[in-house]
Amino acid sequence: MKPCAAVDIGSNSVLLLIARAGDDGLEPLLERFAVTRLSEGVAATGTISPAAIRRTEAALADYARLIARYRAERVHCVGTQVFRQAANARQVIRAWQARFGWPVRVLTGREEARYTYLGALGSLTPAQRQQAVAVADIGGASTEVAIGRGTALSRLESLPLGGVVLKEQFRCGEQLDLAVQGKIREAVRRQLARSHIGERPDLLLAVGGTATTLAAVALGLQTYRFQALDGYRFTGTALAALFQQLNALSLEDRRALPGMEPGRADIILPATLILLELMRHFGLPELIVSARGVRFGILMADPDCAPGTIQEEKDDSA
Repeated sequence: MKPCAAVDIGSNSVLLLIARAGDDGLEPLLERFAVTRLSEGVAATGTISPAAIRRTEAALADYARLIARYRAERVHCVGTQVFRQAANARQVIRAWQARFGWPVRVLTGREEARYTYLGALGSLTPAQRQQAVAVADIGGASTEVAIGRGTALSRLESLPLGGVVLKEQFRCGEQLDLAVQGKIREAVRRQLARSHIGERPDLLLAVGGTATTLAAVALGLQTYRFQALDGYRFTGTALAALFQQLNALSLEDRRALPGMEPGRADIILPATLILLELMRHFGLPELIVSARGVRFGILMADPDCAPGTIQEEKDDSA
């Protein structure tokens, strides 16, 4: 079977997965990510800026060359929260579809949460998948939370909380003083209280760049290592201690840390507070990092890319 590709255009970063069906699910052949900050300024202006468009288009051009090199037969390209917000989203999408030839599908918040959940299941053992699992993806402009057992989902929520949004909303500097930390935590608690996320899961998985960056910093990784990151565990105490360590550093020193994506150093603090508040909300002592997510879920749900990998079940959260 020929490879398939998934391109996830997020609010903060753009991710590429090229994979083919393997004996135990998807076999990744290539992964790439680029921090392009597509949502930068959208909260204030309502539109995606020309600079953000250029940054993201450059990353997509690199990905197009890689997709051609690997001869991927099918390409799934999806957009997330920034395209649900920006007034010029359709114009941007039309231009990219014309240039690259990929249909760009804008996921609803619920679809984004569903595919994130399905992708993250690959980080668990068969026994763990039978427990109640919550999967959280801290993005630049939104946080998706999905709860279920196996592939049957009971709750899907998309919260308007993200590292970029909180940084801009609370005008975060290089460090967060106690007052700003308190305001961010309170904002997260209000959104969680308004949501319908009431049940307590047995496990919490954290997906996306915030979680994998925190794990990479904790491990001191000089290069991205999927196997080391996927399944890494944080206790609440360890994550809180890492937050304090990062908060004590200047932005320049934070960027220089092994494992830190330079483009994520200025938003990692508010994003980490979201994770800590999710752990508090669910009353769980630890979380598991998943290096998978939307891009994995999209391909796993396509029978032409990964036949027999999963069977999606209709969720009961509508």
